[in-house]
Amino acid sequence: MSAVLMTNVDKKLLRTTKFPPEFDKKVDMEKVNVPVIKKWVADEIARILNSDDDIVAELVYNVLEESRYPKIKELQILITGFLDKDAPKFSKDLWKLLLSAQNGAKGVPQELLEAKKQELEQQQAEEEKAKQEAVKRQQAEQERERELARMEKHKEKEDLLGKPDRRDKRRLSPGRLSVASSRSETPQQKAGSSVDDE
Repeated sequence: MSAVLMTNVDKKLLRTTKFPPEFDKKVDMEKVNVPVIKKWVADEIARILNSDDDIVAELVYNVLEESRYPKIKELQILITGFLDKDAPKFSKDLWKLLLSAQNGAKGVPQELLEAKKQELEQQQAEEEKAKQEAVKRQQAEQERERELARMEKHKEKEDLLGKPDRRDKRRLSPGRLSVASSRSETPQQKAGSSVDDE
């Protein structure tokens, strides 16, 4: 790393670049959970470049693992050619995580623990929502099946009892019944009716 930054340009950038105050603090990599940091580095670089870039990621890994106390200022200068304007923010975020990690439980940054916690909570909330929606769909399906069963039962009942024929109703109506009766009288019955009337 140091050999790479021995050019006059690099030295000038180190002198003229304004770094955040956090960069003056040291990080002891023996207190850091390196695999966790490596995953963050890979994910962040992929997000910045919109693609996986093992070369840049490996470059950062090498700087972090080259010395027990890595030099973040040199790292920022080195990756500027790859990350351009995103290099300062990436370096600052990385250093904050490393400072947090060396003071955190099991060498894991508190920020990543919180982020993981929120991710798990969100995942649980989404699973619960999906579960509730599945229950609602199941209840709606059961209600539809019950309604279909009621309709089928009602239809079977109607088929067993039989529906009244409208033509029969018309034939048996009072008006039609009297007309039908008068038409069906024989001449003798009509004659008898006349005698009785006298």
